[in-house]
Amino acid sequence: MVEEFKEVGLGVWEGRSIEEVRKEDPVNFKLWFTEPLKAKIEKAENLKAFKERVVKAFEKITDKEKEGEIAIVTHGGVISAIIAHILELDMNHIWRIRLDNASISEIRIETEISRLSLLNSTFHLNGIETKGISIWNTR
Repeated sequence: MVEEFKEVGLGVWEGRSIEEVRKEDPVNFKLWFTEPLKAKIEKAENLKAFKERVVKAFEKITDKEKEGEIAIVTHGGVISAIIAHILELDMNHIWRIRLDNASISEIRIETEISRLSLLNSTFHLNGIETKGISIWNTR
C-alpha cells in the first residue's frame, strides 16, 4: 500500500452525503465541481498539496520500475491527479476527467514523454453497471 495514494481529504465534508453538502454548503459545493482550487472546505486538504503528494509517489514508483508494466489500483481523485500531471492540467480541470468505478486508464511512459493511451475503459466489466456513489451523480 502506498500511503500517498489515499484519496483527497475533504475535511468537514467527509462521511456526509452529497445532498447534505449541497444543502449546507452550496457555494463551496458548486466551486468544488467548477473551480475546485477556489473551494474553501473547512479542514480539507489543499488540492495543490494533494497533487504534489500523489505525483511524488507516482514518480518514485515509475523511476524505480523502468521496465515492464506497473498496475496502480487507487481512488478516482488520485488517478485524476496523475492524469492531470501527465496532461499538464491544473487542478481546476480534474473533474472534467470522467472515471467510472473499476475503470482502467493507462499511461505509457516513454523516453521523451508520457502519454495517456487509455482512459476510463470498462470493457473488462462486460456490461456491469458502475453506478454508485460518484462525484458524477450531482444533479
